Amino acid sequence: MPQKNYENPLTAEPRFRLIHFRTEWNGACQIVAMMIGNLIETYAGRVEFDTADIDRDPAFAAAYGITEVPTVLLLKGGEVIEHAVGMISRQELVDKIERSLSGS
Repeated sequence: MPQKNYENPLTAEPRFRLIHFRTEWNGACQIVAMMIGNLIETYAGRVEFDTADIDRDPAFAAAYGITEVPTVLLLKGGEVIEHAVGMISRQELVDKIERSLSGS
């Protein structure tokens, strides 16, 4: 997943975006990153996947109130519509993505 530097992280976008907030040194972050990496192709064209290293860009993490990693945010129109903090199973993540896409 690409590391992004956002000039204005709260700018509204029309598409769905998943942002994985992580660090390089945290084992749980590595596991979640592999899980997300395996979902990119499945949701291509429907969800944009990004990653943010909170050690490299603490201001971006602070803009979203991130205090723990791993944290996954799902956004639509710049608004957080789903989130997960800590280890999450692949099925839980898929369920959150599917709920977000279906609008429920």
